[in-house]
Amino acid sequence: MERLGLVALPIPLELPPLRLSLGWHARYDADAAHAWLRRRVREVVTEVTAQAAAAPAD
Repeated sequence: MERLGLVALPIPLELPPLRLSLGWHARYDADAAHAWLRRRVREVVTEVTAQAAAAPAD
C-alpha cells in the first residue's frame, strides 16, 4: 500500500463480520482453470483476513 501512496485507517465504529462468497455458473464446475482461480481467490482472502486479524489494533 505504501508503494501506491495509500494509507489504511481504522474504521471509527464496530461493524459486524462480513461474509464473502464466490458464485459461478455450473458449466464452470469442472473447468480446471476456473477451479484453480477459485482456489487462489480462497487462499488469498484467507491469508489477507488472517493478517488483518493478527494486526495490532490502533
